Amino acid sequence: MLEKLIEVLENNVVRVRTKTATMQDGQEVSANFSFNAIEPGDDYSSQDEQVKTICAALHTPAAIAAFKSQEV
Repeated sequence: MLEKLIEVLENNVVRVRTKTATMQDGQEVSANFSFNAIEPGDDYSSQDEQVKTICAALHTPAAIAAFKSQEV
């Protein structure tokens, strides 16, 4: 079973947490979590449609320029 949590962090960074649960007899017996941060300007074409929609709305040219100007 997969669950996703999508968060918008500072500077329009989109963080996706994916939980993969192993079920046995209807009960969760284990879970693994993975995290992916998508910064403005990153390629998000391999993400699911919900993440793509959020990134398309947030990662405007102005947001990308602002993010890149703050990189160290």
